Amino acid sequence: MSENLKIAQELGIENAESLTASQLKKAIEAAQAKAERLNALKTAAVELGIAHEGLSEEELTTAVGVALDEKLAKDLAEQAAAASEEVLAILSEYLGVPDIRSLSVEEVQLILAEKSTAEALELETVVEEEGKTEESFKAQNGKEYVFSPDAPAAFRCLGVAKTQKEWLEDTDSMELLVVGNLSFLTLKK
Repeated sequence: MSENLKIAQELGIENAESLTASQLKKAIEAAQAKAERLNALKTAAVELGIAHEGLSEEELTTAVGVALDEKLAKDLAEQAAAASEEVLAILSEYLGVPDIRSLSVEEVQLILAEKSTAEALELETVVEEEGKTEESFKAQNGKEYVFSPDAPAAFRCLGVAKTQKEWLEDTDSMELLVVGNLSFLTLKK
């Protein structure tokens, strides 16, 4: 008996004796691949806690697929929960409260309003102290412009809020302010 014929019989290949050497080799390779797939499925089933005894390859494939889907869904849910907890911790810290979940929506809105008002006042103070400038801007028309003495240290124009110093650094916007004849700009004397 040839070695391939013996292997074929061990693998349970029917009518192995009637196959040519080439056919026998292909049948052995196919049976070995199937056995490897089945072993991999059984290993996965054991790792996932699935009882695999008596299941066909198709049933085992389905059971492992379902278990993997469930495990993936559980892992994703755990990751989402952890991310949510992290976001809640960051928000709690920002608002200065022990746990944001203990607050109602109205309480959170009130704290945010107070916080934004306090931050705005702080910003206004900083802007008043640091935002004004006496520097000039030379426009494309060859004339030099400065901010008028009554111009606020910071103002919103063109949908953007900046200090006088920040406006001067943005030459394109300053050109637009000059062309638009912004009342805060005057010719330098």
